[in-house]
Amino acid sequence: MADQLAAAISTFGWINVYNKYMFFFLRNFGKPSPIFGLSHVEDALATLRRIHTLVFPKTKGDALGYLREQIMRGRQSPAPSMPAAWMYWPLNVGGLGLCNPFLAVWDVQESLYTHLSDYHTRDDREWPKLKKDWEWQSPFSTVFEGLKQKYELFAERIESEGREWIKGCSGTDRFAYMKSSKFSDRQRTGGRHEPDFDDTFKLRSFDEYVQLLPSVKDSFLSTEFKVLLSEASECTPPQPKLALQREAASLFSSAHASGYLWESVAYIYSAQVMEEFGTLSFFSRELLPAQLIESIKKKTVTW
Repeated sequence: MADQLAAAISTFGWINVYNKYMFFFLRNFGKPSPIFGLSHVEDALATLRRIHTLVFPKTKGDALGYLREQIMRGRQSPAPSMPAAWMYWPLNVGGLGLCNPFLAVWDVQESLYTHLSDYHTRDDREWPKLKKDWEWQSPFSTVFEGLKQKYELFAERIESEGREWIKGCSGTDRFAYMKSSKFSDRQRTGGRHEPDFDDTFKLRSFDEYVQLLPSVKDSFLSTEFKVLLSEASECTPPQPKLALQREAASLFSSAHASGYLWESVAYIYSAQVMEEFGTLSFFSRELLPAQLIESIKKKTVTW
């Protein structure tokens, strides 16, 4: 990668090589799954940092700083303003179109925080304000706590109010918590045809209760299990968006710069572009050397 970047004869050629390598790495990192927690994302970020440190040692892993040096090489005049927002801004709307691989990984990381919020929020615990301070929770740990509390409450009521209290429970609850030595679970048909309650019934163990749940009622255990096996996908930026961010997203869409990565670029960098240029529409697309850029993009990168 370092050799190919050094051999690039133009800024656009350099960016083409860099972008193709970054997309190659991102594809090969694969999509993380909630079953592995944040470790997959953290490993991807650490690998990206290590790659950048090896390829750009003079700028301590800073690709933007290295690109700025490349652009200024051989120039005698003072360095022009080259804000990060302009370098990451899409090529079709006047930027350099540099890929931010870290932003792509952070987009996926956000969906893992959403998973935590959906499946591990409890009444007795508040999440820290900064998501970087959120601790990963083991799969099923929160739902198990809730199920354990329900089970123990049912057992306590049997102990305190006697077996007569059970007769007033719904057939579904009685089936979920109680087993019979006289009637099999198949005969009881999930509580839909419960026999008269008698002394053959006794409280199931907690493990038996948990194993039975998926066949009795919709369970968060089943829902969380399906999500844990799925791929974490990129997230759209938070809502509501500012008018400036919506304007940037619309501008990108009209220039066919679509996808989660560009949505995040519009969300994060639109304010800096406005500060630098006074407008988001600072570039006339008619001035874009479209054929030249297209030919550069089509140039293959040999590995």
